[in-house]
Amino acid sequence: MLLKDAQKRRAFSLVELSIVLVILGLLVGGILSGQSLIRASELRTIVEQHQGFVSAVNAFREKYNGLPGDLPSASQIWGLSTPVCPQLTIPETLETCDGDGSGFVPTIDSPSDFLSGFSSLPTGYEETIGFWQHLRNAGLIENSAWASKIDRDRTWVLNDLESPVSARRNIFNGEYRNLLVAPTALKPAELWNIDQKADDGKPGIGRITVFSGAFTLGSNTLAECTDSSVNPEGSNVAANYLLTAENSVCYLLFRNNF
Repeated sequence: MLLKDAQKRRAFSLVELSIVLVILGLLVGGILSGQSLIRASELRTIVEQHQGFVSAVNAFREKYNGLPGDLPSASQIWGLSTPVCPQLTIPETLETCDGDGSGFVPTIDSPSDFLSGFSSLPTGYEETIGFWQHLRNAGLIENSAWASKIDRDRTWVLNDLESPVSARRNIFNGEYRNLLVAPTALKPAELWNIDQKADDGKPGIGRITVFSGAFTLGSNTLAECTDSSVNPEGSNVAANYLLTAENSVCYLLFRNNF
């Protein structure tokens, strides 16, 4: 009799089991919801960083009557960099070199663009490096502000494609002047989430477009990010985001920024 009473006390009732399952469900749901909120916050930082850079450039142009990196009088303001000008990395010092005052901030390789891979290492002043240095020198951004807030070992990239892009498989046809490339690869649905809030929700047109693949030559195509099926995919500027795809090989391009 005592043994049976003890066994009854150790067993869970159906009500108790139901309560446990409900609690577990709430915990799992809370965790997933929390992860979703964290990711949404991370995606917002991409737009916030971009807007911050554009605001900083506008303030720089108002003060110095030129673009950072492209400023012809930069060495008069912060001193001349010797023995070489900034080329591959952003220097810690203020000293810099003068831009050509063209109103654009290209790489030395332009119009050959980094999205096709560098044809050679820079051999002179790299305006896209000076761009970040001049903004920092002017006190408009903090040191390392160009680093991704999602993935700190990646940085934003600035470029200027002097010739309109055409017949490519990993970037849509069009003009890409004073181009800012977000450094984090995203899923197509995440790209769409940003694009439809900050632009037009279309991957091939507007101020925000899409690039597929790493910043080197590769086999990635826009078909991994969009429903573009023509060849080359970049000619189908009316394509839509491929919202069902789970791959993360797609990058946001903010073009014609300033």
